[in-house]
Amino acid sequence: MDRLLLEIDGLSAAYGDLQVLWDLSLKIREQEIVAFLGANGAGKSTLLRCITGLKSISHGKISMEGRDLSELPPHRRVNEGLVLVPEERGIFPDLSVEDNLRVGGYTVADKEKLASSFEWVYSLFPVLKDRRRQKAGSLSGGEQQMLSIGKGLVSRPKLLLLDELSLGLAPVVVLKLLELIKKIHQEGVTLILVDQNVEKLLSVSHRGYVFENGRIVLEGAAQDLLNDPRTKKAYLGR
Repeated sequence: MDRLLLEIDGLSAAYGDLQVLWDLSLKIREQEIVAFLGANGAGKSTLLRCITGLKSISHGKISMEGRDLSELPPHRRVNEGLVLVPEERGIFPDLSVEDNLRVGGYTVADKEKLASSFEWVYSLFPVLKDRRRQKAGSLSGGEQQMLSIGKGLVSRPKLLLLDELSLGLAPVVVLKLLELIKKIHQEGVTLILVDQNVEKLLSVSHRGYVFENGRIVLEGAAQDLLNDPRTKKAYLGR
């Protein structure tokens, strides 16, 4: 975890006259799982969108492996290895599972590499292989989330950003997804996770950043944050 993968320096962003992110700086190293914590509206999802180029920034710098990405459009950032799995899952319900995965691999020109990525995703999520001809909209909520993650993995990202992993899912499904997150990490993917289930989120993360009103107010090792009285009071009801 020594090699720096992503660096954000002095990042600010606004929606019109409303500033939502204030002078954020953070670092993500290779082979880390990093949690972004905070209440709804704290700025976590906006930061993910800034990282992937879906939201413009008003100030600051975003670097990937030392290269400034601040002016790159979203599709070029995918080529650099940055992929977002959005809160809304971002699947196409009328397309088959396999066609959704093809959409995720639109930047992969090499057919052999794409086929290899498909097999990799199917090995992680065997249920998707079983349902590859099925319309995505007919899948269960948990299966749709698996498809959304699989769609993000087809391009073989260096850094995968997952927004609200457990939203609308039963606890038993969430536990299964968290085990899959560990497996994806073991395959060499660095991850940033956003979720309201703070305890579960920190259980699979190495480090975390706590956001309030568009600012980072706390950071540290996952276990330290889990034991911090401020985290317990604000997010765990203890």
